[in-house]
Amino acid sequence: MEDSPKNPLYLKAKTQVYEADSTLHGKIGKHIDMRQDVFTSDKLAQCQQLIDDAVNVFFTDNLPKVTQMVALLDKMKQGGDQQKLSAYELSQMALSLKSQSETLGFVLVTNVIHSLYRYCSSRSEFSDANLTVLSKHLETLNVAFHNTLKGDGGDTGKELMKSLEQLIAKFA
Repeated sequence: MEDSPKNPLYLKAKTQVYEADSTLHGKIGKHIDMRQDVFTSDKLAQCQQLIDDAVNVFFTDNLPKVTQMVALLDKMKQGGDQQKLSAYELSQMALSLKSQSETLGFVLVTNVIHSLYRYCSSRSEFSDANLTVLSKHLETLNVAFHNTLKGDGGDTGKELMKSLEQLIAKFA
């Protein structure tokens, strides 16, 4: 979609595509014969170990992405074409991170990022109130990442989502 007419910034600004992370695929090996090799007990154990490893490093490996998303929000606050470009990049980064968090079972992170994506991609312009809602999404992600809130985040996760949903409803 990077250079297609479906991109809202087509011919207006340089855009960047964020590819899905293929780290696990690379570790399993491209030489694997899916019909014979992938369902052996050794391969299943190897895959499970890779998933466990990905879960263990999810927060530390992806915290820089959250930091980048905060920087994009700061650019959005400048307004104009920069706002549209940064909003598009922010939504694409959210999709990339959502797929990882969803696959690895980080429900709270997935829900916040999905909400961020929907909120960001449903607007072509952003008021101060809209930017506040996006900021709250990123603050919630920062709390989840800095406190390594796994799964739904327990009581803390429920309170974070409730607060976020109330703010979204207020400025909807």
